[in-house]
Amino acid sequence: MPTFERWGHRGSRGGAGPLLPCVSFLGRLPTATVQFGSVLLVARTSGSLGAAGLTGGALALGQVACGPLVGRLADRHGQRPVVLTFSLTNALAVVALVTGALAGLPAPVLALLGAAAGATVPLVGPLARTRLVALARR
Repeated sequence: MPTFERWGHRGSRGGAGPLLPCVSFLGRLPTATVQFGSVLLVARTSGSLGAAGLTGGALALGQVACGPLVGRLADRHGQRPVVLTFSLTNALAVVALVTGALAGLPAPVLALLGAAAGATVPLVGPLARTRLVALARR
């Protein structure tokens, strides 16, 4: 079975097409930045680092708790419908979190909104790796 080490970067990119690494990188950006952004937003709008930490922590717990569910759903129903559904749901959850922070909602409500935003993050990184490995085995 061929390995990526033997092919090098050119072989892995050629087997999946040149767009997959770019799309994978862009898909991972929200996952990497939403936690930090939510902490900064809540700290700025509420003036409380405690509320900001609570919201960011709830967001992280949502990601950790629901990550296996997203993977299981992708295995069962395919990546495309799961990523599309979770992307749209996550966009709504992040809009609700931002709106709640700007409206000055209390910290427990912001934590619930943060947990919802974290629970709906589409796991683009692991799903892209799975797709890349499947394409490389062809």
